[in-house]
Amino acid sequence: MATIVESIGTAGDDTTIQGWENGLPANLVTDGNIYQGECKAEAFSGQTYLDGHTADATHYYRLTSADGAEHDGRPHAVSAAGNARVSTTGTNVYPMLVSDEYVRVDWMEFQQLGDARRECIYFLSVAACDIYVHHNIIHGAFASGDASQHTGIRVNDADATFKIYRNIIYARDLDGIWAEAGAAGSAILCNTIYQCNTGSAASGGINCDDADFLIENNACFDNTTKDIADTTGTLDYNATHDTTGDDEGEHGIANLTTANQFVNPTTTWAETDLLVKAGADLIGAGNSGYSTATYPEIDVPISTRGTTITGAWDIGADQYVGAPPPSGIPAHSDYYFRMRDQ
Repeated sequence: MATIVESIGTAGDDTTIQGWENGLPANLVTDGNIYQGECKAEAFSGQTYLDGHTADATHYYRLTSADGAEHDGRPHAVSAAGNARVSTTGTNVYPMLVSDEYVRVDWMEFQQLGDARRECIYFLSVAACDIYVHHNIIHGAFASGDASQHTGIRVNDADATFKIYRNIIYARDLDGIWAEAGAAGSAILCNTIYQCNTGSAASGGINCDDADFLIENNACFDNTTKDIADTTGTLDYNATHDTTGDDEGEHGIANLTTANQFVNPTTTWAETDLLVKAGADLIGAGNSGYSTATYPEIDVPISTRGTTITGAWDIGADQYVGAPPPSGIPAHSDYYFRMRDQ
Protein backbone atom coordinates (compact mmCIF):
# COMPACT_ATOMS: atom_id res chain seq x y z
CA MET A 1 0.00 0.00 0.00
CA ALA A 2 1.23 3.47 -0.90
CA THR A 3 0.03 7.01 -0.38
CA ILE A 4 -0.34 8.57 -3.81
CA VAL A 5 -0.06 12.36 -3.64
CA GLU A 6 -1.58 14.40 -6.46
CA SER A 7 -1.54 18.18 -6.81
CA ILE A 8 -4.72 20.14 -7.48
CA GLY A 9 -4.70 23.58 -9.07
CA THR A 10 -3.06 25.52 -11.86
CA ALA A 11 -0.61 23.26 -13.73
CA GLY A 12 -1.30 20.48 -11.21
CA ASP A 13 -2.21 16.84 -11.77
CA ASP A 14 -5.80 18.09 -11.83
CA THR A 15 -6.98 21.68 -12.07
CA THR A 16 -10.17 21.21 -10.00
CA ILE A 17 -11.08 19.29 -6.85
CA GLN A 18 -13.96 17.61 -8.67
CA GLY A 19 -11.66 16.57 -11.48
CA TRP A 20 -9.26 14.99 -8.98
CA GLU A 21 -12.04 13.13 -7.20
CA ASN A 22 -13.57 11.94 -10.48
CA GLY A 23 -10.22 10.47 -11.52
CA LEU A 24 -9.77 8.29 -8.43
CA PRO A 25 -10.23 4.52 -8.73
CA ALA A 26 -13.83 3.50 -8.09
CA ASN A 27 -12.72 0.81 -5.66
CA LEU A 28 -9.91 2.04 -3.45
CA VAL A 29 -9.86 -1.22 -1.50
CA THR A 30 -8.95 -3.39 -4.47
CA ASP A 31 -6.67 -0.64 -5.75
CA GLY A 32 -4.81 -0.93 -2.45
CA ASN A 33 -3.72 2.69 -1.97
CA ILE A 34 -4.46 5.93 -0.15
CA TYR A 35 -5.00 8.97 -2.39
CA GLN A 36 -4.12 12.43 -1.12
CA GLY A 37 -5.20 15.47 -3.10
CA GLU A 38 -3.19 18.56 -2.17
CA CYS A 39 -4.68 21.91 -3.16
CA LYS A 40 -2.40 24.71 -4.23
CA ALA A 41 -2.52 28.20 -2.74
CA GLU A 42 -5.38 29.46 -4.85
CA ALA A 43 -9.17 29.74 -4.93
CA PHE A 44 -11.37 26.91 -6.23
CA SER A 45 -14.95 27.63 -7.24
CA GLY A 46 -18.12 25.62 -7.68
CA GLN A 47 -19.72 22.67 -5.96
CA THR A 48 -17.74 19.50 -5.27
CA TYR A 49 -19.56 16.20 -4.80
CA LEU A 50 -17.51 13.39 -3.27
CA ASP A 51 -19.30 10.20 -4.26
CA GLY A 52 -18.98 6.87 -6.04
CA HIS A 53 -15.96 5.24 -4.38
CA THR A 54 -15.52 2.14 -2.26
CA ALA A 55 -13.12 2.65 0.66
CA ASP A 56 -12.17 1.24 4.04
CA ALA A 57 -10.11 2.30 7.06
CA THR A 58 -6.79 1.75 5.29
CA HIS A 59 -7.75 2.60 1.69
CA TYR A 60 -9.39 6.01 1.41
CA TYR A 61 -8.90 9.49 0.02
CA ARG A 62 -7.98 12.74 1.71
CA LEU A 63 -8.39 16.33 0.55
CA THR A 64 -5.94 18.77 2.09
CA SER A 65 -3.74 21.74 1.27
CA ALA A 66 -0.24 21.50 -0.12
CA ASP A 67 2.61 22.34 2.24
CA GLY A 68 2.86 26.11 2.31
CA ALA A 69 -0.71 26.53 1.04
CA GLU A 70 -2.38 25.91 4.39
CA HIS A 71 -4.03 28.72 6.33
CA ASP A 72 -2.58 29.97 9.62
CA GLY A 73 -5.92 30.04 11.41
CA ARG A 74 -7.06 33.12 9.51
CA PRO A 75 -8.93 33.34 6.20
CA HIS A 76 -7.14 34.54 3.11
CA ALA A 77 -9.06 37.83 3.26
CA VAL A 78 -7.28 38.60 6.53
CA SER A 79 -3.87 37.00 6.11
CA ALA A 80 -3.43 37.48 2.33
CA ALA A 81 -1.40 34.27 2.54
CA GLY A 82 -2.96 32.60 -0.50
CA ASN A 83 -4.74 29.85 1.39
CA ALA A 84 -5.90 26.76 -0.48
CA ARG A 85 -9.56 27.66 -0.46
CA VAL A 86 -12.96 26.87 -1.90
CA SER A 87 -14.98 30.01 -2.54
CA THR A 88 -18.49 29.70 -3.93
CA THR A 89 -21.22 32.07 -5.04
CA GLY A 90 -24.78 31.47 -6.09
CA THR A 91 -27.89 29.91 -4.57
CA ASN A 92 -28.11 26.17 -3.84
CA VAL A 93 -24.38 25.50 -4.18
CA TYR A 94 -22.63 23.23 -1.68
CA PRO A 95 -18.87 23.84 -1.51
CA MET A 96 -18.53 20.21 -0.30
CA LEU A 97 -21.19 17.50 -0.53
CA VAL A 98 -20.11 14.02 0.61
CA SER A 99 -21.64 10.57 0.11
CA ASP A 100 -18.46 8.47 0.30
CA GLU A 101 -17.11 6.55 3.29
CA TYR A 102 -13.83 7.20 5.14
CA VAL A 103 -13.36 10.66 3.61
CA ARG A 104 -10.88 13.06 5.24
CA VAL A 105 -10.99 16.84 4.69
CA ASP A 106 -8.47 19.03 6.49
CA TRP A 107 -6.41 22.25 6.39
CA MET A 108 -8.71 23.90 3.85
CA GLU A 109 -10.63 27.17 3.82
CA PHE A 110 -14.28 27.09 2.73
CA GLN A 111 -16.16 30.30 2.02
CA GLN A 112 -19.70 30.90 0.79
CA LEU A 113 -20.59 34.31 -0.60
CA GLY A 114 -24.05 35.72 -1.11
CA ASP A 115 -27.39 34.03 -0.54
CA ALA A 116 -26.12 30.44 -0.61
CA ARG A 117 -29.02 28.65 1.14
CA ARG A 118 -26.94 25.49 1.52
CA GLU A 119 -24.61 23.85 4.03
CA CYS A 120 -20.90 24.45 3.53
CA ILE A 121 -19.87 20.82 4.20
CA TYR A 122 -22.74 18.33 4.23
CA PHE A 123 -22.44 14.57 4.78
CA LEU A 124 -25.27 12.59 3.26
CA SER A 125 -26.04 8.90 3.74
CA VAL A 126 -22.95 6.73 4.22
CA ALA A 127 -22.27 3.24 5.54
CA ALA A 128 -20.47 2.46 8.81
CA CYS A 129 -17.11 4.24 8.68
CA ASP A 130 -14.92 6.91 10.27
CA ILE A 131 -15.05 10.39 8.73
CA TYR A 132 -12.58 13.15 9.63
CA VAL A 133 -13.15 16.90 9.24
CA HIS A 134 -10.46 18.92 10.99
CA HIS A 135 -8.29 22.04 10.90
CA ASN A 136 -10.54 23.86 8.42
CA ILE A 137 -11.80 27.46 8.31
CA ILE A 138 -15.47 27.53 7.31
CA HIS A 139 -17.23 30.87 6.97
CA GLY A 140 -19.64 33.11 5.16
CA ALA A 141 -19.59 36.80 4.46
CA PHE A 142 -23.18 37.82 4.91
CA ALA A 143 -24.32 41.33 5.57
CA SER A 144 -26.39 41.88 8.69
CA GLY A 145 -29.98 40.85 8.05
CA ASP A 146 -29.17 39.19 4.71
CA ALA A 147 -27.79 35.81 5.66
CA SER A 148 -29.14 32.56 4.13
CA GLN A 149 -25.78 30.83 4.33
CA HIS A 150 -26.72 27.70 6.17
CA THR A 151 -24.88 25.31 8.50
CA GLY A 152 -21.07 25.21 8.52
CA ILE A 153 -20.82 21.41 8.96
CA ARG A 154 -23.90 19.18 8.93
CA VAL A 155 -23.75 15.44 9.62
CA ASN A 156 -26.77 13.16 9.61
CA ASP A 157 -26.08 9.43 9.49
CA ALA A 158 -26.28 7.06 12.45
CA ASP A 159 -23.94 4.60 10.69
CA ALA A 160 -20.89 6.86 10.56
CA THR A 161 -18.48 7.91 13.30
CA PHE A 162 -17.86 11.61 12.71
CA LYS A 163 -14.66 13.16 14.05
CA ILE A 164 -14.96 16.93 13.83
CA TYR A 165 -12.16 18.90 15.46
CA ARG A 166 -10.01 22.04 15.34
CA ASN A 167 -12.21 23.89 12.88
CA ILE A 168 -12.93 27.63 12.98
CA ILE A 169 -16.49 28.36 11.85
CA TYR A 170 -18.24 31.72 11.68
CA ALA A 171 -20.86 33.81 9.86
CA ARG A 172 -23.35 31.00 9.31
CA ASP A 173 -27.08 31.62 9.04
CA LEU A 174 -27.96 28.43 10.94
CA ASP A 175 -25.72 26.20 13.08
CA GLY A 176 -21.96 26.27 13.11
CA ILE A 177 -22.03 22.49 13.52
CA TRP A 178 -25.27 20.53 13.32
CA ALA A 179 -24.93 16.93 14.50
CA GLU A 180 -28.26 15.33 13.67
CA ALA A 181 -27.02 11.75 13.92
CA GLY A 182 -23.79 9.79 14.27
CA ALA A 183 -22.51 6.43 15.45
CA ALA A 184 -21.01 5.68 18.85
CA GLY A 185 -17.63 7.34 19.17
CA SER A 186 -18.58 10.47 17.23
CA ALA A 187 -16.99 13.64 18.59
CA ILE A 188 -16.98 17.42 18.24
CA LEU A 189 -13.74 18.62 19.83
CA CYS A 190 -11.62 21.78 19.98
CA ASN A 191 -13.62 23.91 17.55
CA THR A 192 -14.10 27.69 17.59
CA ILE A 193 -17.57 28.83 16.51
CA TYR A 194 -18.53 32.51 16.29
CA GLN A 195 -21.53 34.54 15.11
CA CYS A 196 -23.74 31.74 13.77
CA ASN A 197 -27.49 30.97 13.86
CA THR A 198 -28.56 34.49 12.95
CA GLY A 199 -31.56 33.16 11.05
CA SER A 200 -33.20 30.53 13.27
CA ALA A 201 -34.22 30.33 16.90
CA ALA A 202 -33.86 26.54 16.70
CA SER A 203 -30.15 26.70 15.88
CA GLY A 204 -26.92 27.14 17.82
CA GLY A 205 -23.18 27.44 17.55
CA ILE A 206 -23.21 23.70 18.14
CA ASN A 207 -26.54 21.94 17.76
CA CYS A 208 -26.45 18.23 18.65
CA ASP A 209 -29.43 15.88 18.52
CA ASP A 210 -27.59 12.60 19.20
CA ALA A 211 -26.35 11.27 22.54
CA ASP A 212 -23.49 9.41 20.81
CA PHE A 213 -21.44 12.61 20.43
CA LEU A 214 -18.67 13.71 22.79
CA ILE A 215 -18.65 17.54 22.79
CA GLU A 216 -15.57 18.97 24.51
CA ASN A 217 -13.09 21.83 24.35
CA ASN A 218 -15.23 23.97 22.05
CA ALA A 219 -15.19 27.78 22.17
CA CYS A 220 -18.65 29.03 21.12
CA PHE A 221 -19.16 32.80 21.20
CA ASP A 222 -21.73 35.39 20.11
CA ASN A 223 -23.99 32.86 18.44
CA THR A 224 -27.32 34.62 18.23
CA THR A 225 -29.73 32.16 19.84
CA LYS A 226 -27.49 29.92 21.94
CA ASP A 227 -23.83 29.06 21.82
CA ILE A 228 -24.67 25.40 22.45
CA ALA A 229 -28.24 24.70 21.42
CA ASP A 230 -28.79 21.26 22.91
CA THR A 231 -27.29 19.36 25.81
CA THR A 232 -27.71 16.03 24.02
CA GLY A 233 -24.44 14.11 24.10
CA THR A 234 -21.61 14.25 26.63
CA LEU A 235 -20.45 17.82 27.20
CA ASP A 236 -17.45 19.15 29.12
CA TYR A 237 -14.72 21.81 28.99
CA ASN A 238 -16.68 24.05 26.60
CA ALA A 239 -16.56 27.84 26.82
CA THR A 240 -19.30 30.30 25.86
CA HIS A 241 -20.24 33.95 26.11
CA ASP A 242 -23.84 33.25 27.11
CA THR A 243 -24.98 32.83 30.70
CA THR A 244 -26.26 29.28 30.50
CA GLY A 245 -24.79 27.05 33.19
CA ASP A 246 -25.66 23.60 31.90
CA ASP A 247 -24.41 23.56 28.33
CA GLU A 248 -20.67 23.89 28.91
CA GLY A 249 -20.13 20.81 31.10
CA GLU A 250 -18.68 20.36 34.55
CA HIS A 251 -15.34 21.98 33.69
CA GLY A 252 -16.77 24.49 31.23
CA ILE A 253 -16.85 28.27 31.46
CA ALA A 254 -19.88 30.48 30.75
CA ASN A 255 -20.54 34.21 30.55
CA LEU A 256 -17.16 35.17 29.08
CA THR A 257 -16.44 38.43 27.27
CA THR A 258 -15.80 37.68 23.61
CA ALA A 259 -13.41 40.59 23.05
CA ASN A 260 -11.13 39.16 25.75
CA GLN A 261 -10.70 35.81 23.99
CA PHE A 262 -9.75 36.46 20.35
CA VAL A 263 -7.47 38.78 18.40
CA ASN A 264 -10.24 40.52 16.45
CA PRO A 265 -13.74 39.08 16.87
CA THR A 266 -15.56 41.41 14.51
CA THR A 267 -18.43 41.07 12.06
CA THR A 268 -16.42 43.01 9.52
CA TRP A 269 -15.59 39.69 7.92
CA ALA A 270 -12.54 40.84 5.98
CA GLU A 271 -10.95 41.60 9.36
CA THR A 272 -12.19 38.69 11.51
CA ASP A 273 -9.36 36.98 13.42
CA LEU A 274 -10.34 34.24 15.86
CA LEU A 275 -6.88 33.24 17.06
CA VAL A 276 -6.51 33.28 20.84
CA LYS A 277 -5.18 36.50 22.37
CA ALA A 278 -3.02 37.12 25.43
CA GLY A 279 -4.92 36.89 28.71
CA ALA A 280 -7.85 34.92 27.30
CA ASP A 281 -9.87 32.82 29.73
CA LEU A 282 -9.53 29.98 27.20
CA ILE A 283 -5.81 29.59 27.84
CA GLY A 284 -4.94 26.40 29.69
CA ALA A 285 -8.61 25.72 30.49
CA GLY A 286 -9.14 22.78 28.14
CA ASN A 287 -8.97 19.03 28.41
CA SER A 288 -5.73 17.54 27.07
CA GLY A 289 -4.40 14.32 25.71
CA TYR A 290 -6.87 13.08 23.11
CA SER A 291 -5.47 10.13 21.18
CA THR A 292 -3.74 11.14 17.97
CA ALA A 293 -4.40 7.62 16.66
CA THR A 294 -8.12 8.31 17.03
CA TYR A 295 -7.89 11.98 16.03
CA PRO A 296 -4.84 12.61 13.79
CA GLU A 297 -3.16 15.98 14.43
CA ILE A 298 -5.55 16.91 17.23
CA ASP A 299 -2.50 18.01 19.25
CA VAL A 300 -1.66 20.54 16.51
CA PRO A 301 -3.27 23.99 16.96
CA ILE A 302 -5.02 25.45 13.95
CA SER A 303 -2.55 28.34 13.74
CA THR A 304 0.48 26.20 12.97
CA ARG A 305 0.70 23.04 10.92
CA GLY A 306 3.26 20.55 12.14
CA THR A 307 3.89 21.96 15.63
CA THR A 308 2.40 20.02 18.51
CA ILE A 309 1.12 21.45 21.78
CA THR A 310 3.14 20.95 24.92
CA GLY A 311 1.61 21.59 28.31
CA ALA A 312 -1.97 22.57 29.08
CA TRP A 313 -4.44 22.87 26.21
CA ASP A 314 -6.55 25.93 25.52
CA ILE A 315 -10.27 25.64 24.79
CA GLY A 316 -11.08 26.01 21.10
CA ALA A 317 -9.33 25.39 17.81
CA ASP A 318 -6.21 27.42 18.54
CA GLN A 319 -3.45 27.52 21.16
CA TYR A 320 -2.15 30.86 22.40
CA VAL A 321 1.39 31.68 21.33
CA GLY A 322 3.45 34.22 23.20
CA ALA A 323 6.01 36.85 22.25
CA PRO A 324 8.01 36.48 19.02
CA PRO A 325 11.06 34.21 19.26
CA PRO A 326 14.62 35.48 19.07
CA SER A 327 16.09 36.28 15.67
CA GLY A 328 16.67 33.20 13.57
CA ILE A 329 13.91 31.08 15.14
CA PRO A 330 10.93 30.69 12.79
CA ALA A 331 7.57 32.11 13.85
CA HIS A 332 5.15 29.43 15.09
CA SER A 333 8.09 27.19 16.00
CA ASP A 334 8.01 24.96 19.07
CA TYR A 335 9.88 27.75 20.87
CA TYR A 336 6.57 29.54 21.34
CA PHE A 337 5.02 26.61 23.15
CA ARG A 338 8.07 25.83 25.30
CA MET A 339 8.18 29.43 26.47
CA ARG A 340 4.43 29.64 27.08
CA ASP A 341 4.34 26.46 29.14
CA GLN A 342 7.37 27.09 31.36
